[in-house]
Amino acid sequence: MRRVIQANQMDPEWLAIIEQLKTERPIPALKLIADKIQFTEQQIAYRLPFDEICARIDDILSQLNRVDILELATECVFKIADSLDNTYDLYSKTKIFQHLRNFIDRKLSSKITENCLRTFITISKVNPEELCKTVGIDPLIKAINECSLIDQKDAFVAMARMTEKYVDNNMISNLQDIAPFFTEYNLRLVIHAVKTFHNIVSRLNISTAPPKVINQIAVSLLVITDMNSDILLLEDLIKLVQIHSLLHAFVISPIDFNGIISQAQSTSREVELYTKIVSLINVTLKHYSKVKASKSTNIILSFINKAFPVIIDVLQNHRGSAKTSLECIKYILKLNPSADISCLYESFTGYAIDNELVKSILDIANNVPNQMSLAKSPIPSILIGAKKRLSNDKDFVKRVDLILSKLDSSGFATLKEINSITSFEQLYDLLITQNMPLYDFVNTGGLEAAKEFLYTYQGRIDVVGEESLKQLVEASHSILSGFPVPHDEDILGSERNDKFESFSINVDIEMPNMGTENFRLEITIDFSAIEAFYNQRRRGVTFDIMKRSFDRNPIISRHLKRIDEKIQYSKLAVLNRIANTPEYKRCSFKIGNSIFSARDNVFQSICKVIKDPKLLKEKCPLIKIIEGDSNPAPFDLYQVSKVPQQILPTFELLSIIHRLHPTLNLVCQAFSDHIAPSLASIANTVGGFSSAGSMMYNYPYLFDLKHRILFFKELAFDLPAGFYSMYIEFIKPEARRSEKAIKYNCQLNRDNLAAEGATVLNAFAPSMGILEVQFIGDEGMGYGPTQEFFTLFSHELCRTSRGLWRTNDPQAEFAFSQTGLYPSPAASNEDLRLLGMFCAKALQTQFIVDLPLSPHFIRTLRNEDVTVQDVDPQLAIALENPEGLIGLDFTYPGLYDFPICPNGQMIEINQENVNDYVSKIRDFTCGKVMKTKCHSFIEGFNQVLHWEPTCVFTPEELIQIITGSFQRITIQDLMNNVEVGTGYKKDSPVITNFFEVIEEMNDEDQKLLIRFITGSVNLPIGGLAGLQPKLTVAERAPDKGANYDDCLPSVMTCFNYFKLPMYSSKEILRERLMTAVRGCQGSFGLS
Repeated sequence: MRRVIQANQMDPEWLAIIEQLKTERPIPALKLIADKIQFTEQQIAYRLPFDEICARIDDILSQLNRVDILELATECVFKIADSLDNTYDLYSKTKIFQHLRNFIDRKLSSKITENCLRTFITISKVNPEELCKTVGIDPLIKAINECSLIDQKDAFVAMARMTEKYVDNNMISNLQDIAPFFTEYNLRLVIHAVKTFHNIVSRLNISTAPPKVINQIAVSLLVITDMNSDILLLEDLIKLVQIHSLLHAFVISPIDFNGIISQAQSTSREVELYTKIVSLINVTLKHYSKVKASKSTNIILSFINKAFPVIIDVLQNHRGSAKTSLECIKYILKLNPSADISCLYESFTGYAIDNELVKSILDIANNVPNQMSLAKSPIPSILIGAKKRLSNDKDFVKRVDLILSKLDSSGFATLKEINSITSFEQLYDLLITQNMPLYDFVNTGGLEAAKEFLYTYQGRIDVVGEESLKQLVEASHSILSGFPVPHDEDILGSERNDKFESFSINVDIEMPNMGTENFRLEITIDFSAIEAFYNQRRRGVTFDIMKRSFDRNPIISRHLKRIDEKIQYSKLAVLNRIANTPEYKRCSFKIGNSIFSARDNVFQSICKVIKDPKLLKEKCPLIKIIEGDSNPAPFDLYQVSKVPQQILPTFELLSIIHRLHPTLNLVCQAFSDHIAPSLASIANTVGGFSSAGSMMYNYPYLFDLKHRILFFKELAFDLPAGFYSMYIEFIKPEARRSEKAIKYNCQLNRDNLAAEGATVLNAFAPSMGILEVQFIGDEGMGYGPTQEFFTLFSHELCRTSRGLWRTNDPQAEFAFSQTGLYPSPAASNEDLRLLGMFCAKALQTQFIVDLPLSPHFIRTLRNEDVTVQDVDPQLAIALENPEGLIGLDFTYPGLYDFPICPNGQMIEINQENVNDYVSKIRDFTCGKVMKTKCHSFIEGFNQVLHWEPTCVFTPEELIQIITGSFQRITIQDLMNNVEVGTGYKKDSPVITNFFEVIEEMNDEDQKLLIRFITGSVNLPIGGLAGLQPKLTVAERAPDKGANYDDCLPSVMTCFNYFKLPMYSSKEILRERLMTAVRGCQGSFGLS
């Protein structure tokens, strides 16, 4: 605390001011104090005699009642508080706080109220707990309606800050004053009001809370669109309704659960929202079930009518809280025996694999009054199967036997047959011929038996039969569809999902010869930022040193359009590495026993080491900087062991079926949909702590492509890009990419694209930044020209002269194969490495490349079996007839200067060595030699992205993601996915004509149009729906002195923004559009 100057140390000017404060005319002195403090620096302010000043102002506030004097005096009180950080201690020695509370109560003037409120707000920033104990929050509540919008916000923030530190029982009466704020103010203020309310409710015994707050919360939940505020209020209701006097108030309140769900804007915390709602319903039903009075019957039935649909939705659509939801069903049946739960019976099959949940199902069965419907439901088979699993639980077995004894057992005969089956044929007969209900088959152990039998067939699908496999898949899906996916607690707190990009972590960093320091790091950075900081701090490598080094490297520097001086450390590291700055030391980073490279992400690397996410909240492990470069750490996040054990047997069965019949569709859409919200926790996904992620990574064929793409982006991309993908999926679909994304603005010459493109890729692709290209001589820069670069460089890689690919016609300009592009045995390792880097960069930056790759190339990269027949059917025929090869030499067919063994040109094929020749050709075509060669592709790919996460895609899917796909555009596609901008409406005649012209184009013209708009000949997965941002069509005004029909349409490729003149006819529109589309290929200008 700084020292306060006492009276005997005063200078004469302040002594005179204090003396005047003691008179009945203190206004001149108060004005001087207000003016001097306002323009005094804090260092000087601490030297002023504030003890004496505050004592005199306290006297004025006590003794004088003139409004003008009190306005000036309270203004001085506020300005002193604004100038010092020890004001609380000063004012505590006086009655100033008491006076300020009193003035707010008396409402003497708006100016006095404003000064009092601002004083409390200011002091709360430094001493929130002490202030709250002294004055409470009552004066802030009373003053809020009397002040400006800015002061209102600050007051709400102050109340939340104060109650975070301290609450007492006096604040219970404030609840009924705070609750109306939820509907009276805008959302930015309401968020803080809700936090204040929650701070009080969650930390006090609120048995005396006024019932009216229940109704106010119920109404507020329908208008508050902030998910975190909704969840806090639901938590408050859960506590409040456990008080008997408030329970009735809640049951008769206008609570609308479906309304709360539908108006919540974010889906990233959907499971948590449902969990709170279900818990609230359960607590209400549980407590009300103890109320015996018959007069309550109609009231609780009305509540059940609102709650029952939500519980059904949660159980049928697997939105979490399975155990609590099943408990709700039990209470609903107790309170309303006529409730029909038959719609839930089949859903119980999925829940039954959990031994705890099956006990809840037994509780429900005991409360079902209609025993006939129960006997025909899956519940008997669920209980019979569970009885076998839980045979050691005597009480459970006894209860199951008791309920089964009450049911008609004639339908149970087939349920016992599973135990006596000894072959897959018998299983098939039971499932297909006898048409045993799938839920009975599943519940009584049919899938476990099927798995054991299928193990013995070793790929003989002809024995098993496709129809039986489809039945087993359907049965497995019945389990997956009902499986209660574990809700993983977000390791950073789920309320941070939408703020992940700005979150930071505390880490200790040990630097060579500099000791250990603590740093607060943004969670999205990689180690390169630490490397650049270390070089700047320890080795004095400044921006100017890097720039000079860069300028000395003309081959690279001439491609980079500009280097801004204010750049992130990560970009500074990349530029120093590219420039090979002599003073710059490349580093590696050690956490525990693991070594990480500068390209590895700090947060993900820490998660790999700590294993237990709880440790992240305690303290991050020490990071040691080691001078010397290293390769990126292996990708080893998701293991099968992280898959929930209850569902593992079902996954294993489906895995066997997948091996038996790889092309059989195993996607379970319901399961895919109900685990998708778990991907909203990007911290869990990136850190490897997500149960959903573990299931998706190890069993990708069970999930739809959309969710696998999202998972891949979160897992493999840099964290800002992964966060952006999650954000637009779950929180704000219309969001734009953050400006935090690192960009490299490069200039290239179209006439030397092969060489310059390779240079730029080798320099900048390994960085996680975004490559932006401008062609020399063109004005345009951004998405369109960059997409054009990826398209044109694809063509350079496809040139036959490059020798990278097998080709049907060696004389053609570009390589082509009917089975897709597959590497030539003579392909250079450097070209394959460049290809891998190029494909990964396109994938990371979501540009499309024009490379018709063979799926068998991807299989070779994955070390899967590929045959010569897959790659080159004609060559396969030749190898099957070795007698036709005799007399040739040991060179590769069609590559006469490419021997397949030393001196191969000199070795003639004969009867003795022909089989050796055939074997070598197979190895060089698609065997171990080719697989070894393809490691260069993976090496290049790994310089940008980890290759391993691509396993979540089939080869065909991965190629489609990298290269896009041509899909004919229809009017319906255009209607659904094109936004109409300025000048037009969806039903404008010009728009109608435009859509019709596009649909009437042939395939080649549609491809030209797509390239005109996007720079690529193909659209991303999903067609027009996959474009980001969406295609927008707006009016293009004619040039000065021209009319609409004279103008050509234009496009802003950066934003997919198409400008269309208002043509007078469809035919003119067609002609002008085709002129633009065919004439503007190969250059980008500014629209």
